[in-house]
Amino acid sequence: MLNTLTMRIICTLLCFLSIALIRAQVSENFSDGDFSANPIWTGDDSLFVVESEVLRSQDNFGGRSYWMSTPSNTITEAQWEWFMNLKFATSGSNYVDVFLSADQADLSQAQNGYFVRIGDTPDEVSLYVLENGSSTILVDGPDKQVESSSNNPLRIKVTRDINDLWTLSVDDGNTGSYQISGTATNATHNSSSFFGLLVVQSTAASPKSNHFFDDFEVGAIVVDTQAPSLISATVVSDTQVDLLFSESLDQTTAENIANYQLTPANTLLSATLDGGNLGLVHLVYGSAFGDGIEQSITCNNIADLSGNSLSNESTTFTYFAPAVPQFQDLIITEFLCDPSPSQGLPEFDFVEIYNKSNSTLNLKNWKIADGVGAGTISEAFIAPGEYKVLCTAAAVDSFPNAVAVSSFPNFNNTGDQIILKDSLGNRIDSLEYDQSWYQDDSKSGGGYTIELINPFSSCSGDGNWKASTNPQGGTPGAQNAVFNTDPDSESPEIVGLEILPPNFVSVTFSEKMDSLSLINASILVTPGLTVKNRFVSESYPVSVLIEFNETIQDAVLYTLTLDGVADCSQNSTKLQREFVIAPSPKPGDLIINEILYDPVTGGADYVELKNISNSILSLKDLAIGNYDDDSISNLKSINQEYILKTGALIVITPDSAFQQQYYPYHGTGNYIEMSLPSMNNDSGSVYLIYQQQVIDHVSYDDDWQFALLSSSDGKSLERIDPNGPSNQSDNWHTAAETVGFGTPGLPNSQLKYGENDGQINLVNDIFSPDNDGIDDVLLATYSMLKAGMVANARIFDDRGRPVKQLFQAELLASEGQFSWDGVTDQGQKASIGTYVLLFEAFDLNGNQFAKKLSFVLAGKL
Repeated sequence: MLNTLTMRIICTLLCFLSIALIRAQVSENFSDGDFSANPIWTGDDSLFVVESEVLRSQDNFGGRSYWMSTPSNTITEAQWEWFMNLKFATSGSNYVDVFLSADQADLSQAQNGYFVRIGDTPDEVSLYVLENGSSTILVDGPDKQVESSSNNPLRIKVTRDINDLWTLSVDDGNTGSYQISGTATNATHNSSSFFGLLVVQSTAASPKSNHFFDDFEVGAIVVDTQAPSLISATVVSDTQVDLLFSESLDQTTAENIANYQLTPANTLLSATLDGGNLGLVHLVYGSAFGDGIEQSITCNNIADLSGNSLSNESTTFTYFAPAVPQFQDLIITEFLCDPSPSQGLPEFDFVEIYNKSNSTLNLKNWKIADGVGAGTISEAFIAPGEYKVLCTAAAVDSFPNAVAVSSFPNFNNTGDQIILKDSLGNRIDSLEYDQSWYQDDSKSGGGYTIELINPFSSCSGDGNWKASTNPQGGTPGAQNAVFNTDPDSESPEIVGLEILPPNFVSVTFSEKMDSLSLINASILVTPGLTVKNRFVSESYPVSVLIEFNETIQDAVLYTLTLDGVADCSQNSTKLQREFVIAPSPKPGDLIINEILYDPVTGGADYVELKNISNSILSLKDLAIGNYDDDSISNLKSINQEYILKTGALIVITPDSAFQQQYYPYHGTGNYIEMSLPSMNNDSGSVYLIYQQQVIDHVSYDDDWQFALLSSSDGKSLERIDPNGPSNQSDNWHTAAETVGFGTPGLPNSQLKYGENDGQINLVNDIFSPDNDGIDDVLLATYSMLKAGMVANARIFDDRGRPVKQLFQAELLASEGQFSWDGVTDQGQKASIGTYVLLFEAFDLNGNQFAKKLSFVLAGKL
C-alpha cells in the first residue's frame, strides 16, 4: 500500500501534468510548407501563403485588415518570440499587431488581451493591453525602429514573469543581440484563448504581399543559461571604444574596469553601460590609441541579467587618426549607369572610388550625388590604395568591397554628374559624363561600365575614360581593365568656343589645363579684335573667358590664336580656332548632298551636307530625322557649335574613322560624330530640321542606284546637281566605281560641272616608260555627257591588234583621269611604236560617246 506522503507526491505530479497539458504551447516555423496543421491556423487564410518555409501575406488589393490565429491559453509566466520583416515603410494605416493573447479567434474583433504593435505612425515596436475593446500602451518602444522603406528585419521577444513584470526586447536587424525596449507591470488579464497576427494594410503599392513571419515560439519562460558574447568593438574617438554584447548586461560587472584588458596596454579610466542599450558598454582610456595600430581587447567576468558570465571573449579594433581629405585624395574610377542588359555584372548602378592618398579615411556621412540629389554613405574606412564600391543597400552583397549608400542617386543612362563630397560638404572629386565617354558605340547600349584609364593623371578629361574591356562588363572593386599609367604626351585641343555677345568669347579645352599658362598665353584675333581682359576658370575642365575692346560683328569670320597654352602635364602648344556669329540655316541654304544608307558589314551610315548659300552657317541644334509613323521623328541633334563655310561639306556619321578607312576618296577634318536615325536599306527618308522647319529632305529609293549593280552594299548615292530638286531620282546616282563608290567629305564623283558633249584628251601623246621620272605613263583626262556613264578603254598597236584592256564597263565619275604604264595584257613591256587608245562611254538610255586617240611609246634604241 502507498503511504500518505507518496500519495501526496503523486497527486502533486498529476496536478502539474494536468496544467502542462491544458496549457497549450505554439511552435511554428512553417517547415511543413503550410499552416493547416501543427498548429492549425484559422482566419483569412486566402491572404497568406507559405514560401520557402516563411509565412507571407498575399493581399494585392489592400484597404482592409486581415488576420490569422491559433489556439493558445499561454499568458502567465510566459515567453513569446518570433521573427518578422516588413519590407515597406510603416505608417498609421500600415502596421501589424501580433496578439500574445486574445479572447476571440477573429483578432479584428478581440476585446481583451495583450498585443505588440509593429509600425504605426512613430514606426515603433510597442506593447499594449486591450481591455473591453480599448487599448493602452504598456511599453513605448523607440521611434523609427522600423523606418526602412524596403527592409525591416526584426526578432521580437516578450516575457511575463511570476510578478506580472512584462519585458519587451527587440533584436533590430536580426543581429543575434536582443535589446530591452522597456518593462511594465500589469495583471489585467490572466486567461487567453488565442495567439495570432492582425495585418492593417492600406491600398498603397509597397505593403502589398510584403509582410513576412517565421519562428513563432509561445510557452514558458526560457531560463537563460547562456553567457553573453562579445559581438564587436567600434572606435568612437582616439580614447573611446564601444563594445557591443549579444544581450543585456549586469551593470555592476559591465562597469568594472578590471574586467577589460587592452593590448597594447592602456589605462582604462571608465566603463559605462549605455542607458538605452544594455548590451553596449562605453570604454574611455587615458591615452590615445596609436594611429593605424591594431588593438586587442579581452573581456572576463561580465554577466548578463541572469548571472551568466563570459570568459576570455576577445576582439580587435584599429584606430585611424582623422585625416583631412584634400581635393582628389579619393577619386571616382569606375561607374555603371546603365546596367541592363547585363554582360555578367549584377544589374545595379554603382560608383567605384579609389584612395590615392597616404591616409585611411572614414567615409561616414560622405555624399555621392548626381545633378538632382545626394545619397549618404554609411560608416566605412578606405585604406590607401583601396577600392570601394558605392551602391544601394540592396546591392551591397552583389559587389566586392561594397558600401551601402542611403538614397543612392539614380544616374541617367545618357549623361549626368557624379559628385563625391566629404562629411563637411567639400567636393573631393566630380565628373560630368555623356555617352561619348564609352568611346565604343557597341557598348553604350547597356551592361558596360565606364572606367578611368589613368588614375594618376593630373589631366583627367573625357579622353581618360572609356568602356570597360572586361568580358563581364566591368571590374567593380578592383583595378580597371583599361588601366594604363603611360605619361601624358598629347597636347590639348580646343573643344568648345562660345560667343557671348557683344564682346566675349568662352574657350574650353580637351583636358585639364595649366591655368597659369592661360593667364600668360599670347592671344591674337584677326581681323581686328584686341583683348581687354581674360578670366580663367579653375573648375574642370578649365576654361578661359576673353573680353574684347571691340564688338564682335555679325557674319565676320574671325581667327583666334592662343600661343603658349599648356595642359597640366605641361604639354605646350599653339592653338587656332575660327569663330563667327553665323546665321542658322534656312530652306535653300543647306542641302543633303550624299547618303550612305546601306553600309558594308561593320560599317556605319553617313549623311553629307553642303552649304550652297552665300554666307557661313551655324549647324548647332540642326537635327536629322526620318519619316516614321506618319510624322517626322527620330530626330538627332547636333549639340556642338560647328561653322560651315560657303560651298563646304560636312559628313554626319557615328563612325568617321571607318568612313576614312573604307573610302579611298574622303575628306579629313569635316566630320561630326553622332548617332543617326535608322535608315532602311531599300527605301527611306532623310530630313534636315531646324526649329521645327524643314531645311531639306530626300526620300531615297534603292532603285536610284545604278541599275547594273549587283548590290548597293557600301555604295553611296550622290547628288548630281546641287541646285536641282532633292527628291527627283535623275538628280541622284551611285558614286563612281573609280573612286570606290563613295566620296565622304569630298566633291561628288557624279557632280554636274556644266554641259558638254563628252571629252577625252591625252595629257601627253608621247611617253617613255623607262622610270626616269619623265613621262613614264600615258595620262588621259575625261569629262562625260552626264552622270552615270559606263566606259571601256583599250589600247591597240599600229596594226590594229589589241594590246591592253585598261578597263571595261566601269562606272565613271563625271570627270576623271586614267593612265597606262606601257605593260601589255601578257605582262610584258610594249614595243616602241605608235598606238591607238579607243575610249567608249555610254549610259543605259543609249547615249554614247567614243573617240580614238593616237600616241607614241618612245624609248632608247
